[in-house]
Amino acid sequence: FVFSEDLPTQVTALAAGEVDAIVQFSVAGGDVLLNSGDVNVIALRGAAHRQLWMNVREGTFTDPKIREAVALGIDRPALVDSVLKGKGDVGNDHPIAPVYEFFDSSLAQRERDVEKAKALLKEAGQEGLKITMHAPDLQEIPQLAELIQSQLKDIGMEVTLNVEPTSTFYGQWCAVYDSEKE
Repeated sequence: FVFSEDLPTQVTALAAGEVDAIVQFSVAGGDVLLNSGDVNVIALRGAAHRQLWMNVREGTFTDPKIREAVALGIDRPALVDSVLKGKGDVGNDHPIAPVYEFFDSSLAQRERDVEKAKALLKEAGQEGLKITMHAPDLQEIPQLAELIQSQLKDIGMEVTLNVEPTSTFYGQWCAVYDSEKE
């Protein structure tokens, strides 16, 4: 057994035959394994997810029109196809993953609507909105953030990315949450 928290190192070690198995790897950076005839990749449907967060308690995203504009500015199927190489489901706004029997498939998936998103930003007085998106450097989240940055440009938003180590990202936001509980 070799213990490593560094997923790229695990992928490289498996591809090089230095280890016999790894438990999990990200699609981003795992292409060498997914496209290898020498490695047996077992893919299971699960409830793991990738997300980006908006602070809806204060600041820009307290306005529901802006949140809806962002939601309408994102092409979810393109995220799954590009970032996850089709190895995922569009989660939309459903709190239950499609893998579970409790998932309600009758709820319509949100579809991208650039014009409606632009109109909502205009109604909110936020045409040309500039924001900073903080994201943890975790699995496919940086690639997800880059694609969302590109997609939101289409609705007139300028997104600056700040990809941080997970300890910094979660340390910052957990500290905010903990101080609110006091």
